[in-house]
Parts: sequence; C-alpha cells; structure tokens
Amino acid sequence: MRGVKGFLGGPHWAVRVPGTDALRVWERLRAEAALTGYWPLIIGNYGGPECGGSDEAIKSLAESAREVPELPTEELEFLGLKRTPQETLDAASACPFECWAELQRDPDFQVRDHLRKAAYFDRFPGAASIAQLHRDTAERWRNQTRWVFRPENYSVPPKDNHSPPQQELHCITYHDSASRKTVIAESVSVLLVPTPHGWEAPAYLSYTTKENERLPQVHVAALKWLHERFGAELVGLEDRVLEVVPQARPATANDALRAAALLTAYSGCTVTSENELTTIPELALYLMESPYWTFCWP
Repeated sequence: MRGVKGFLGGPHWAVRVPGTDALRVWERLRAEAALTGYWPLIIGNYGGPECGGSDEAIKSLAESAREVPELPTEELEFLGLKRTPQETLDAASACPFECWAELQRDPDFQVRDHLRKAAYFDRFPGAASIAQLHRDTAERWRNQTRWVFRPENYSVPPKDNHSPPQQELHCITYHDSASRKTVIAESVSVLLVPTPHGWEAPAYLSYTTKENERLPQVHVAALKWLHERFGAELVGLEDRVLEVVPQARPATANDALRAAALLTAYSGCTVTSENELTTIPELALYLMESPYWTFCWP
C-alpha cells in the first residue's frame, strides 16, 4: 500500500491488485469502510497500459484535484468549484439531485445561467465569441417550453435498443489495441478515499466531468440519490466514467422510466452505448436488467 498526494481532505492510499481479484478486494474493503473510515474505489483506465494504466489515472486525478484550491476565488465562483470537501458536500445538500435535474431542463434557469456566463467572458479580451455563444444559447432556451416527463409517451423495451444491459464490471477492463477487444487488466489500483460513504468520494477527489459542467457536488448528489433509491454503491471511477453496483433495481417499467428521466439529465450514456447517446427508454431497460450501472460523459 502506498500514500497518494494531491487529493483533499486527508491522506489517501492506494493498493495494486490483480484485475481478476479487484471486485473481491473492493467488497472486502467496502465491508470495512465504517470501521476504517475509508471507501475503496477501483480506478480504471480504458486506455490500458499504453496510457499508463490505473496508476497514471490516479496521478491525473490527483493533479486535477491539487489545482482546485489554488484557483482564484473569482474563477472558483464562476465554475462553481469548492476549495474543501466539506464545502462540496454542503453544496450537494443545498441542491439535491432531483432539484438539480429539474434545473437542467428549466428554461428560466438556463437563460439566467448562460447570461451569467456571457457576462463573465465579456470581461476578457478575445473571449467575445464565447460570450456570444452563451447569449445565443440563452436565446434558444428563452424560446423553449418547460419539459414535462410523461411516462405514457415511452415504451419499455424500446423498439430499437442501442444501450444493451451491462453484465460485466467495466472499471477493471481496458481496450487492447492489438486485439481490438475489451479485456480485463492484469492489475488495477484500488484508491482508499477518507470517507466511509462512497457517494461522498467525488468531493474528496474534486471529480468533474463534461468540461466542468458536472461538478463534484453534482456527482455527490447523484450518487447519494442512487444510494438512497437503489442502494447503489460507487465501485469504480475513470476520468469520464462512474460505475456503481445497485443493491436493488427498478421493479416496474414505470419506476425505471422515472429514474431514467432524471439520470439522462445527468449522464449522456451508459458504457454499453453504441452511439454515445442513451434515450430514456434505453436507460430504463438498462437499469432494470444490468447488475452494474455506468454513467459516462464521452
């Protein structure tokens, strides 16, 4: 076991294990999390050994986390990032997942948010085109009506399904360029994060996706909702992928559709998606039939 520097909120540790044993090790460490105060995370790297593997992925995550507290206050406020894990956890509590998901489809909120971003970029020479892009986006939102989820408009299973169920753990695999196949890594690193709750881990890693549009507090709120709703536990993480193990799945198509309607506001697709875009009916079926759930931001 080795110490890992760069992350927030206390010491982090990592242990390297065979890929074939990673889930078993994770299950043992997870069972001890309440006692040890550390949550285990399998850190994946789909690029595989050619990209440095799991260790390089941890290094990259740590470097990103180290930069956050050093950012100017003005930039932190614009991005919505927080300096400490507790500030991130507080932000997640202030905007629970269902509230956040609703805002993503609220035209009034989106207009205000894009105009805020436009005003920020107006202050920088050479950023006029970015500011205008946000103004144009605000105008498009201004002309939209509020989206209302109606389960009767969807059918499960969908006629065409491009996000098949996931039967294998993703975070222990990588794409082998020689064989052009997805294979289990010879070894992966399990990162120990100083919290007994898996849903809090993104706060300690300053974990963001989708070019900072999915902030650490958003991931915390989503993972907490998944844990409370389905007993889902965070098992693995990559730079653009979160993976959970649900203890329960939606019992009916209607339950699955309602969950999928929220989660499609959060993540663009599953790791099994054939076109990097998962529809609500596709995700509903995936939630009902998959023992592992991945949420991706290609």
